[in-house]
Amino acid sequence: MSDLDLPASGKDTQIRIVVDGVLKLVQDQVTRFTAKATYDEIVTKNLGTSGSKIDKEFVGWEGSIELSVNTAAWDEIMDLINAALILRVPVLINIVDTTYYRNASSKTYTYADVKLDYDRNVQRGESTKATVGWKTGRNRIAA
Repeated sequence: MSDLDLPASGKDTQIRIVVDGVLKLVQDQVTRFTAKATYDEIVTKNLGTSGSKIDKEFVGWEGSIELSVNTAAWDEIMDLINAALILRVPVLINIVDTTYYRNASSKTYTYADVKLDYDRNVQRGESTKATVGWKTGRNRIAA
């Protein structure tokens, strides 16, 4: 049953990370998720004319996931991924972003074959935070 006093424009999002087909249980730790389409800009300047022609070429998607670290699960995932990279074993990482809208509809995007960067931030008196940067050269898959 839905709450009638909630605005119709609000939405909730769930982020899941899948490594080699196995769902990793870090979705409860995610505090922020960003995704941005990236483009190469091609500028063409013709001789004898003023101005230029600007085109955009799709490159891929990139973004970040901020985590509130309360278990060692994410550190263990990154250790396994880094060990696979060192041994040159292919690892397939997908990020699944599902948004639930207040009108009971939902939209899911899967960012396939992402590459990760990991940054951990610890400050006295604060909880441990981690930021995972991600990037893919493929278009997202809508479902």
